[in-house]
Amino acid sequence: MDIVGIPAKEFPKIAPLVGWHFNSFVDRSHGEETIDHLASEVIEGKRQCWMAWDGKVKACGLTQVVENEIKVVEFTHCAGEGREDWNTMLVSEIMAWSKHIGAKRLRVINRPGHTKMLRTMGFKETHRIMEQDL
Repeated sequence: MDIVGIPAKEFPKIAPLVGWHFNSFVDRSHGEETIDHLASEVIEGKRQCWMAWDGKVKACGLTQVVENEIKVVEFTHCAGEGREDWNTMLVSEIMAWSKHIGAKRLRVINRPGHTKMLRTMGFKETHRIMEQDL
């Protein structure tokens, strides 16, 4: 299994391979995102696209860099199959990249099912986000 960060200029070539994943991101956004918007943010370098590759795309994730007082990488989207095969590797690769670019924190915005694995990697729960449509 390889974890690959996709350069922004290469994203249009691999976009068809991650269509299912981007559809999942949009479905889970409850109307806040579109595929076109997420794809344009990757192409413009505002978000980074990551793939777990094992002869085919096993998972796709998105990160974004936020700079206020410190540089923080936020891991905001992730979808795939066979999570046990790539989950830890993907987070570890994003963590290494985050350190490489000088980030002081990696923030993972995750669904509850990922919490147990993230705790084993030293992450601590600091917030929960709950929403209600108005």
